[in-house]
Amino acid sequence: MSFDTLAQKVGALAGAGTPSEVFHKLLDASRVGSSRCAIFLVRQGKVKGWGCVGYEPSLSPRLKEWSDDARNGWVGEVLESGQGLVTKPDGVAAPDFGQPPAGETVALAVRVGGRAVALLLAERGQESTGWNPATLSILGQFAELKLDLDLARRKLRPAQQPSPAANQATANQAAAAQAPAAPAPVNEATAAPATAPTVEADTPAVEVIQPSAETTPRVSAGTNPGIRPEPSAMAPVESKPAEAEENPDQVSAKRYAKLIATDIRLYNEESVMLGRQNGDLAKRIGDHLNRGRETFMRRYSHLGPGGLEILHSAFVQVLAAGNAELLPPAE
Repeated sequence: MSFDTLAQKVGALAGAGTPSEVFHKLLDASRVGSSRCAIFLVRQGKVKGWGCVGYEPSLSPRLKEWSDDARNGWVGEVLESGQGLVTKPDGVAAPDFGQPPAGETVALAVRVGGRAVALLLAERGQESTGWNPATLSILGQFAELKLDLDLARRKLRPAQQPSPAANQATANQAAAAQAPAAPAPVNEATAAPATAPTVEADTPAVEVIQPSAETTPRVSAGTNPGIRPEPSAMAPVESKPAEAEENPDQVSAKRYAKLIATDIRLYNEESVMLGRQNGDLAKRIGDHLNRGRETFMRRYSHLGPGGLEILHSAFVQVLAAGNAELLPPAE
């Protein structure tokens, strides 16, 4: 294995966009250190097989059916130890999903925020080449860093992005500040077209109506007091009062709902994909949706029906790719 190859794998990990993609990239990258690798996910006190490389194709479904208590046996020790790469002692059982015997087995817990979320298992076959466990430790550390950064970004995003109401208020203030206090009377026969005020590049854009002789008639002062002049670039349109900014509790609920939906997708990616294709997504992941609702309502029950609408919207966007027909609201 060359340093350039390892650098390419690390770069692929850094470019992953979702937790699921991080684990896909980690599984692919792990082949630089071992010819046989598997990833297990940790959720609600259980360890469940997720994916593998280097094994017979028939073993992949068996791996995904494998599950055990996260506190049991050697795997439980690895998840709780926090020691990084751990070598399995002789005579101790490793996850068995029908794979051939291994000459050596190591495992690495992947942690996010200090909590184990996955386990990378690598096995050395009878061959002596292609076995470099130290690289697996490096890859695991980069995967942890990527997952931690993505989690921090999701938590900070709502605070960094101004609300639509704040954007509109800023735009209105910018337009009003650049307009003269009052337009001077003009002679319709000789007046030149008015010039629209400029808006700075980093200021949210607002629509300004450019007057012309055909579209915006001017009314001279005193001609007809009962007719109100049309809005123009020299007299900006009066904006409606800006809507109140979104309740911080609702912002927090939306973030939590998205995390729940992402978690469901991560642990049930195959069911989600098949459910989208076959139109039976609600049936395939119904139990996970119900548990997600229970988890959400334990924290945001005070939001009532509005909270459930927030969670349902997150389910539709993350799990159903925006197709609300795949996930009708729960009764």
